[in-house]
Amino acid sequence: MTGPGHQRLTVAVDDVDLHVEVTHRSGSSRQPVLLVSGADSPASRWRPRLVDGLGAAGHTVIRYDHRDIGRSGASGVPYDLHRLTADAVAVLDALSITAAHVVGSSMGAMIGQLLAIDHGERVVSLTVLISSPDPVSGALSAPSDRYMEAAGEMIFAPPPVDDAERVERILAGARLLTGTRYDFDEDFLRRDAVTSIVESWTLESGHLNAVLTTPAWFDRLGRLTCPALVVHGTEDPLFGADHPEAFVDAVPHASLEIVEGLGHEVPDGLVGDLLPTLTAHLADAEPVGGAEPGVSSSDRSDDGS
Repeated sequence: MTGPGHQRLTVAVDDVDLHVEVTHRSGSSRQPVLLVSGADSPASRWRPRLVDGLGAAGHTVIRYDHRDIGRSGASGVPYDLHRLTADAVAVLDALSITAAHVVGSSMGAMIGQLLAIDHGERVVSLTVLISSPDPVSGALSAPSDRYMEAAGEMIFAPPPVDDAERVERILAGARLLTGTRYDFDEDFLRRDAVTSIVESWTLESGHLNAVLTTPAWFDRLGRLTCPALVVHGTEDPLFGADHPEAFVDAVPHASLEIVEGLGHEVPDGLVGDLLPTLTAHLADAEPVGGAEPGVSSSDRSDDGS
């Protein structure tokens, strides 16, 4: 997605450069939205319908590639979710954004939770898509046996030998996470897989390790003061129904949207169904009296790439 109102820039954070994309809409009047991707998911994985819909509602939209994925650099040292949360803060700082709505998917929503806990003044609202408030302590349900068996077969399979096999490996992983409500969008996901491989793709990033090595934060969720919207599917093979329910029980001002037949995915059909609820959630959280400018023209960087 390029053209007028769309900027790409690089944000230097410690040992890596983060690739950031900002989509402006003329006359944007609301607080900006920061989209935080899941593990091994580049910014390109967010559906254009979501970016366009948020823009039509008056929001500037910021996306970025996590370290170890897409156009961002590879990290030379291990890291946890707190390091990835600091990356998100650095992106906001680089754009001179005081506060933003945060919409996170899977691991990105875990980062959103930590951002809201530790940097509450930066988060206007939080949207948690297909995620968990406690992914590793064992207090909540484990991934389904069927998923674990299939994922194990993929892990121990011989590594892909060429780009064609790498694309098929990415698509196979996406199919494991797909529910029955929405069609598997092979065309979009295949194009995105090709882009991912061209930009940067490895079988193992540091993202799973980041989740597994982060101390549990569930007991701190009561500190959240911003409105939170949780969206979860009944066919999510990674996080069962107890995960979103635990979040809503622990967090003040949280609401839950259960989507029948949704897996661990954010397909285009879900975006279309969810947009009215999401934009209403963001509008309700907007500060009284109007928003501060999210990204002024002097803060923009357009390298034309």
